[in-house]
Amino acid sequence: ELLDGKAEDVSEALLKQSTVVEVTITSKEQEITEFGDETIDLYLPVNAEQFESGKNYTVYQISGDGSAEKLTGKCMRRSGQLYITVTVSHLSTFVILPQAEVVELPFADVEGHWAFEAIEYAYRNGLLIGISDTAFAPDDVMDRAMLVTILYRMEGEPEVTAANPFTDVPVGTWYTDAVIWADANDIVNGVGNGRFAPTDNITREQMAVMLYRYAQYKNYERKAGANLSSYTDAADISTWASDAVEWANAEGLITGRTAATIAPGGTATRAEAAM
Repeated sequence: ELLDGKAEDVSEALLKQSTVVEVTITSKEQEITEFGDETIDLYLPVNAEQFESGKNYTVYQISGDGSAEKLTGKCMRRSGQLYITVTVSHLSTFVILPQAEVVELPFADVEGHWAFEAIEYAYRNGLLIGISDTAFAPDDVMDRAMLVTILYRMEGEPEVTAANPFTDVPVGTWYTDAVIWADANDIVNGVGNGRFAPTDNITREQMAVMLYRYAQYKNYERKAGANLSSYTDAADISTWASDAVEWANAEGLITGRTAATIAPGGTATRAEAAM
């Protein structure tokens, strides 16, 4: 009834399963619905049985005059509760459909790439975004902050309450919460002297260690490590990373850079991280 024929492409069954949220703000007994030229981000609570963190969902905003605007909201987890986030310029009633949208890749630089399916998966599940609206930059080097943020997004972006132990991780960046969360859960330790080095290029052995510690954090069953003696540069693997690299190779997460080399100190690209 709220949509009153304004969503003709939506089945009646789906509409019956939708979540309806009315958002109001009252100040001094007066309701506020407009914000001038400003916008605000809303977090609309939804049921975990119908929605999945990281996916996009259709939201209809129903205004007081009966008009309906179709929006796209992202599902995310905060403090154990799932929310659909939307950015709006006024408040009203919102109808959230419980069917995830199929997100088309907007990137012009991934068609035909060897990691296309992995990139598509990472993007559609909110693990990796582009460097711009139209570019993914699959062959750009991944930095340490990027990988930690992927793991944090995989975990549903839980609330961060721990203190920030790193002098080079400023407050309020896109990676701040991810780094603090990863440190608090022993997924990262930093590079020493109170530094995390968020913008340093991540090496393949550093990536292996972060993945290994994330698997420990999740209590995943882990295969025994692979024998890497066939790689001519196996002796170059740092002692602190040897178990992780052997495990990551056994799991197929990090394979040889060539048939003869594992390249532990080599950098990893965004495409490799997606894979």
